[in-house]
Amino acid sequence: ESKFTPGLSNTFWLNHVFFNHAKEKADNERPFIYHRWGGLGSHRYPLGFSGDTFITWETLRFLPYFTATASNVNYGYWGHDIGGHMFKKKPGVTDPELYLRWLQYGVFTPIFKTHSTKDRNIVRYFWAFPEYMFEMRDALKLRYALAPYIYNAARENYDTGVAMTRPLYYEYPSLEEAYSHPEQFFFGSDIIAAPVGNPVDSISGLAKRKIWFPEGKWYDYASGEMIEGPSEREFEYTLAENPFYVKGGAIVPMNPDKVNSLQAPCDTLVLTFIPGGGGSLRHYEDDGISNDYDKSYAITNVIKNVVANGIKVTVEARKGTYHNAPAVRNYEMRFPATLPPDKVLVDGKEYSYSRFPENGNWTYDGYSLQPVVYTEGLPVNKDVTVELIYNEGNGESADLYGKKGIFNRCKDLTILFKEEQGMHGEGMKMLPEGYLKVSQCPNFILEDPANISAYLKEFNNNMEKLFEVTDNMDIISDCFKARLREQLKKH
Repeated sequence: ESKFTPGLSNTFWLNHVFFNHAKEKADNERPFIYHRWGGLGSHRYPLGFSGDTFITWETLRFLPYFTATASNVNYGYWGHDIGGHMFKKKPGVTDPELYLRWLQYGVFTPIFKTHSTKDRNIVRYFWAFPEYMFEMRDALKLRYALAPYIYNAARENYDTGVAMTRPLYYEYPSLEEAYSHPEQFFFGSDIIAAPVGNPVDSISGLAKRKIWFPEGKWYDYASGEMIEGPSEREFEYTLAENPFYVKGGAIVPMNPDKVNSLQAPCDTLVLTFIPGGGGSLRHYEDDGISNDYDKSYAITNVIKNVVANGIKVTVEARKGTYHNAPAVRNYEMRFPATLPPDKVLVDGKEYSYSRFPENGNWTYDGYSLQPVVYTEGLPVNKDVTVELIYNEGNGESADLYGKKGIFNRCKDLTILFKEEQGMHGEGMKMLPEGYLKVSQCPNFILEDPANISAYLKEFNNNMEKLFEVTDNMDIISDCFKARLREQLKKH
């Protein structure tokens, strides 16, 4: 508190002065300051942070509650030092698993930044941890991919005052469960995030997580399972899995995989159509730099309808514009947990299937079990219609749910399987046929999506017999047999 003016925080005054000084000097660019909380009203000026936190699992488990409830005082734009700021006891050693889970949680916070105090034992570069490096990289890639969704939530925050990271009780104020699950929260309007705050079990390689689901359908983006709410479920996740749950029927705007800088314009908009029925999206864009966002911006409405013989998507003509707004755009449309269509039409033109697609083709991803349509450059001032047409049914199939998680777990388990055999002197031995038929199923589908039903039927049959094969092997350890069972069992 100021020595000269009772009730006035020096921090609040500094935030006010620095922000407005930056605004005066910015020449119509958005001012930016990063500073501490200075009391109620601080949301007007800085991007904030949670203070100098200890590097502990307890801190990580507390931060989802702390960050989400900051929205109660309108302090929606804040984050924390990903990985923690300082050791509670010195000397400390960086725990790569804790750092990984912190990165995965950080994806679903308004501000994504790694930081720490000056300490040679605190390591923040990914390549220092080769056994965790790719999972850390994947967390960063997911953040980049979700940038359009996050920007939509930022505009919603500006228009309504409701922060992008907020407690469950904002949406379900009359339900006790919305108050009694503080470690999960809404991230934007369509995602419930539930960070993993405990180490994995040394045998199974899994960490347990209890999740409450409100009414409706919720798609587990990590496993591909569809959960019906209201319900409470316990799941187990590997280090590679960063759980978040998307409302059934939601349309999630994303960046393509090729984006590695958020400062450069991107000519492709990814639209991910979550299974579970029809839905709509109001996609917001502006120039990302100037202060003209109150009047110079664009809205694109996207509508998904599930019809008797398939799925119909309409991308309406863009409304409004802004400086350097593109006149033409490519779309990459993903349909998770959806069968391969018999025909794909874009504005009435049939697109051909390709194993190695380019713009103007569609393909099928066997690991996520999703058709992906890559459009040619299309004018944004006209409606675009994309149709997935089926000779039988509409493409949605409950048999696809949950298999994405098994397919992806097999990638890591296959490496461990080979290492296990190698430690028993059988490094050159082929993995058992029963396991290969399970683990390679997505690759069979990749090569021949038209026969997906036959491959999935064979997969289900092989899963029933898998552990009869592996449990009787004498060239893998009992610990690895237990890991196989735990990670590949049905939810």
